[in-house]
Amino acid sequence: MLRETTISVSHEEKELLEEAAIELFGTQEVPYGAVVSELVEQVTDTDE
Repeated sequence: MLRETTISVSHEEKELLEEAAIELFGTQEVPYGAVVSELVEQVTDTDE
């Protein structure tokens, strides 16, 4: 069953998302959207 929201990524982008998931969450078992959301938060964090 497909999710309502999907993204299409290249093989290289998929590998990078999987690496980021492991670094951020300690597992690859995380939706790519959660990984992208966390990365966006880190990049746009204005507290620094």
